[in-house]
Amino acid sequence: MQARTFLATILVVAGCAPTRSRPTPPPPQAEVTLDAFEGALAVDGEWIVAARYGRVWRPTHVGAGWQPYLHGEWVWTADGWFWLTDEPWGWATYHYGRWAYDPVLGWVWVPGYVWGPAWVAWRVGDGFVGWAPLYPDFVDWWADSYPLEPAHWIFVPVGSFVGVRVDVVAVPRPRVPALIRGSRPAPPRPSGRPSPAPRLGGPPRQLVETQAGRPVRPARIVAVPAPADARRRPEPGAVPVYRPTPGGVRPRPSDRAAPARPAPPAPPAPPAPTAPAPAPRSDVAPERGDAASERERAAPPPAKPPPEPGKAPAPRRPTEEREDERPTPARPTR
Repeated sequence: MQARTFLATILVVAGCAPTRSRPTPPPPQAEVTLDAFEGALAVDGEWIVAARYGRVWRPTHVGAGWQPYLHGEWVWTADGWFWLTDEPWGWATYHYGRWAYDPVLGWVWVPGYVWGPAWVAWRVGDGFVGWAPLYPDFVDWWADSYPLEPAHWIFVPVGSFVGVRVDVVAVPRPRVPALIRGSRPAPPRPSGRPSPAPRLGGPPRQLVETQAGRPVRPARIVAVPAPADARRRPEPGAVPVYRPTPGGVRPRPSDRAAPARPAPPAPPAPPAPTAPAPAPRSDVAPERGDAASERERAAPPPAKPPPEPGKAPAPRRPTEEREDERPTPARPTR
């Protein structure tokens, strides 16, 4: 009895212990293939092979000191903090895939196929908001043990976080290491728990409103039909999003239709029916007027082969006697 009571007590205590829930990942999106990015990004960059990540893309029309998530602004949406930029490749490289820094190649983009408002890690503290690109090495879209490489982090004052271009208000890089030490992670909202944290991470909306001294109204996400349309806002209070779909991109080589084969030639038409020939008369022998039939009639009958030596000829039947072998009747005497 005491053992049962002790076991029940353990179960009750274990059930009341707080459990750490993982953030809810973004919902799966429509399938996108590499073909959706290859041709569209080739105009503003180059596709190369990185030893660690394979086939990647690198922008070519950027200045010295360029890094991702610097030339643009943050917008609050129903999906969380959305990165809006006028860079022509931003519709793909900031909402699909991951950025990585290669010591030789510099910043390269590793393709990915799930859409998100932004793929960054967040930190908040001391009146500043900071973020850095999520690396491809992390399978989860968020990790608490994210590395703190100071050169990859960008910080801005909380009051200048919304509605201002980041490259104008970003903190100088020499101050970044101190801001990293004075800030804390701002991960996504835990699943199943009420929390002011955004669903996909970042500073709480209320914190930004307090520091900025004005309300932060959510912008609507508006789908646009082409990548070029994602660089300009369709209307106030909206952000453009281009999401390629399987029907809107070139098919993969395995999905391309086979070349059409020429149609087989039509069979020849059957000959037109003709009247049947009259049946030959049975009382009249068929006439053959050709040269072959004349030769057959003129040719003598074939000679019989001589009997083999030592073999007696076969006896004749009475009906097979020749006319020259029949006895000649005697003439009457006068």
